[in-house]
Amino acid sequence: MATLKIRKVATLPTTLEPDALYFLVNNNKLVVYVTNITGTIVYNTLTDGESASAALAMINSMAGQPNGLATLDSLGNVNETTIHVEGQNLNILSNGQLVWDCITLNSKDAIDKKLDDKEVTNNYKLDAFKKNRVRTATFVTTLPQDYSPSSDIVIRLNIIPAGIPSGGVSSGNVPFELRYVTSIGMGGGVLSNEIIDNKVIGLPSAATPGSGIATSVIFTPIVGTALRPNSVIMFKVSRLGHGSTDTYNADIGMISVDICYRKDKLGTRNLTPDFNV
Repeated sequence: MATLKIRKVATLPTTLEPDALYFLVNNNKLVVYVTNITGTIVYNTLTDGESASAALAMINSMAGQPNGLATLDSLGNVNETTIHVEGQNLNILSNGQLVWDCITLNSKDAIDKKLDDKEVTNNYKLDAFKKNRVRTATFVTTLPQDYSPSSDIVIRLNIIPAGIPSGGVSSGNVPFELRYVTSIGMGGGVLSNEIIDNKVIGLPSAATPGSGIATSVIFTPIVGTALRPNSVIMFKVSRLGHGSTDTYNADIGMISVDICYRKDKLGTRNLTPDFNV
């Protein structure tokens, strides 16, 4: 009858004893090996790297399933379909990246606005930032339950030329401003001091309303250090249509405004949406 030998080692020997149980202890991590009568390893527990590879292989085997996998959010609630599995993108899972999502608001969602009703094309109209005037729209939104706490927020204003004068309009620059306040912590609190961000964008020439290409004004990300799900963001977007900095001789229609945030879940696509952050 063979006698089982037990060894505790920091490095696995090149030649292993037969009928042995090796405890490999290194950097406070344990891997166990078992040898047979010839000294050949017949069983071992997984290393960290092997465990990760095995987990990814298991997930990869589920590629294409429509319901994805379930995980827990920061509050311990089950998020079903949080990971839509696609084998070619599984490397993202090991990086722990968070997917982006956006809340889209239109001018009708504004709690206060000083905009002008302008035809864009073929009798379609949009609220517009009038040329040579200061025009504003103010919004308020609550961050959703799947917002990843303390992550930054991006405000994206989507616009298109409108109300173009006879003879068309030459290209020019337009200054836009974002002013915002945020609530502190979960579900409310004292609003922070107002923060101002300015962006100047160049717009191309356009001959008729609607012939210009829609574009976006992407403001500097709102620092989310104190933000949580249910925190409130109140913000105002403005065209500073006065002075020498506004050289675009046309009104600008507002298509929508997006509040883009990182979700409290892993994902496999669109780590960064169509904006630079």
